[in-house]
Amino acid sequence: MVIAYRRGHRAIFIYGLAKSDRANFQNDELDTARDIASVWIPAPAERIARGLREGELVEVQYDNEETQ
Repeated sequence: MVIAYRRGHRAIFIYGLAKSDRANFQNDELDTARDIASVWIPAPAERIARGLREGELVEVQYDNEETQ
């Protein structure tokens, strides 16, 4: 799993892979993931909203219910 994250700002899930399928990213794939992160991490809210509307992004819902 590759997640781009800026503390206190946002996290973007970029890519998921099963370790049983592949050990690691190739260098060109890592470069692409960095390029994606460099666009979306600093993007303003309006750009994120447009990306969601146009299907460039998919919001992943997280149930923040605390378990104790």
